[in-house]
Amino acid sequence: MATLALSAQERFAEGRFKGFTKSPTEHIMNEYSEVIEVRSIHGTITGPRAAWPEPGAIFEIRTEDADGKVRGAVANEKGRFKMRGVPQGEYVFKATQNGFQSVFGRIRVSRKAKAKNDVRIALEVGV
Repeated sequence: MATLALSAQERFAEGRFKGFTKSPTEHIMNEYSEVIEVRSIHGTITGPRAAWPEPGAIFEIRTEDADGKVRGAVANEKGRFKMRGVPQGEYVFKATQNGFQSVFGRIRVSRKAKAKNDVRIALEVGV
């Protein structure tokens, strides 16, 4: 999965992340190049190379509309998060944790997704 790193300031200045949480130490945002397809939004956020869970990490989604409502979930002590009642469709997502590089991309909620698909995000230490 290829990523493209740009500064958080550049990304937020684009207006594409209106309403999303920006951590106080957020400097770099990495983009997932592929759309993540799931039946429901749940998964795990870990540190580098999936070495440890990241409790308190924030996972947020919003429709493409920059004025759309942002929905979010906070990872528990095992790095797990879940969002209930998300309608089928395509969303922009962003995963954020203070001290780490953020990750963003696209996620599609679809009944056609494989049953075992979930979201797995590994955050890299911030710079």
